Amino acid sequence: MEFKPSRTCFVVVLVTILIINMSFNAVTYGFDNDGYVNVELYMIDYIFTMEVKGDVEIYFDIPVNYSDNSLTQYSYIVETGGNVEVIGNNNVEVKYSMFNGSYGYVIVKVNVKYINITNFIMNIENNPLMFKEYEDDVPRDVRSNYIGKPNRLVVDIVKGEFEAWLNRSGYSVVNASKAFIAFQAANFIYKHFISYNASAIPRTLEDVVEMRVGDCDDMSRVLLNLLWCYGVPAKIEYGYVYVPLNITLPVRRAHVIFKDNGPHAYVVAYIPPIGWVSLDLLAGARIFRPVLVTGYTVQGEVKREAIEGFIEFHEEHAYIEYVAVYSKPKSYNEMVSEAENTILKQLNMTELPISCKIKTLTTHFQKAMYYYRMMLAIILAILIVIAIVLVLVKK
Repeated sequence: MEFKPSRTCFVVVLVTILIINMSFNAVTYGFDNDGYVNVELYMIDYIFTMEVKGDVEIYFDIPVNYSDNSLTQYSYIVETGGNVEVIGNNNVEVKYSMFNGSYGYVIVKVNVKYINITNFIMNIENNPLMFKEYEDDVPRDVRSNYIGKPNRLVVDIVKGEFEAWLNRSGYSVVNASKAFIAFQAANFIYKHFISYNASAIPRTLEDVVEMRVGDCDDMSRVLLNLLWCYGVPAKIEYGYVYVPLNITLPVRRAHVIFKDNGPHAYVVAYIPPIGWVSLDLLAGARIFRPVLVTGYTVQGEVKREAIEGFIEFHEEHAYIEYVAVYSKPKSYNEMVSEAENTILKQLNMTELPISCKIKTLTTHFQKAMYYYRMMLAIILAILIVIAIVLVLVKK
């Protein structure tokens, strides 16, 4: 993902395997007669800047209008507030200008429809020939756009270890279908080759392969390269998985709060005759959990320059961000109020200079609280004066 600097970089690296490891109750959604899942969700993204070095512009990482042959997503901006600007007409960008004490938010309504592939996932595990007869049915543009040159480390190290692991399981890539290889490659990367280790700082592919540790975006980049080794078209999607997850994640001087969602990166592969299929064996995005897609990439590596820029940005700027997803729409005022109250609580727990906290009074909700307290004080003073007058009158 491109560093603007924007949230598109610092959100996706934060998701943790907690999404799948914690015990969550499955959510039931509507199914069409044609086997598609239909979901309507609402998302608010609210940023409050405590301290910033200079004037900085960033972009909200919001769900986009997005479609492939197995998922369709329509995104509608229903409300914005604060120091933000909506740019564009179709897939719009929402720009936020940061300065000390500034805030900005966007509320988005999202309609998602995706194919139910749970039966495919259940059947592919023990069927090495599944869909082999359809392997020549990949469109030419899909082959050219979504099969890249795999990283040399993945070719030299990961590929060999994957095939050895598969052989120990009684299978071989020689005669197996690409559908089977894709699923088993995901199983190998997520559950065997890479041990989960959360990091707010992105890692290079070299570091991940060498140390065998990573989080969802690290795993996705390794898996993407591994699939390319076998000619499987694939891409990495980014978004917010709708799960009952409430967590606050520190990123240097920033704090990002997630309510009922987790930012996520995962791989989807093109497998005919189905088309694009999620291989997310971590959180089940596009399988049994809805996801709000914010974008995709075919970049299989992250450059050290981008990592250095990421670190520099978060060492220079202090902010609190709140991202919440709702299945049942509240009033927009309630969504904004909930965001502001949560940010205020986090602000009270954040270690900042007194001068920086005083500057927060420039925000509209801090002002509201200030005037509210002043109003109470005035009313109390009036009541006291009235009581004194009544006492004097009686005398």
